Amino acid sequence: MGRFDNMKKDWDKPASQPEKASSRTEFELMPDGIYTCDVFNIEERQPKNGGEAFSVTLVVTMGEHCKRRVWDWINFHLPHSSKATEIGRESFRDLCAAAGFADTPPNELSDLIGCELQVRLGTRAANGGYPAKNCVKAYIAHQPAGATADDTDDLF
Repeated sequence: MGRFDNMKKDWDKPASQPEKASSRTEFELMPDGIYTCDVFNIEERQPKNGGEAFSVTLVVTMGEHCKRRVWDWINFHLPHSSKATEIGRESFRDLCAAAGFADTPPNELSDLIGCELQVRLGTRAANGGYPAKNCVKAYIAHQPAGATADDTDDLF
């Protein structure tokens, strides 16, 4: 009896239900600190309450956590919060400067993809049923080999 014959024989039997996999994979948090990353992706997004934002995906390129991804959300314009808009625009300028666009902004968002920079990661506490997660605290221009941590002390 072939495979098709076996399938026909079991036609009326209910399909077995696979165990439900967790919809969320838990990752161990990376320690707070400075990581060298590449900008993997950046997209324009619209916040739920309206406005404009950027979703940024970074990939750690060195060290123990190499290839881990980190996500950031930059609110570029929120009509209901001028303070959040100001913070978001400053974060975007810092991202651009860290990626080598200190004097003029990139022509396209895609110009940021592949740029190497450093980020200072922190940890956002668990909140509202969501687990704790890593978050970008600051974008820092990539330090060349041989630069010391003292060179970035004024950033904090």
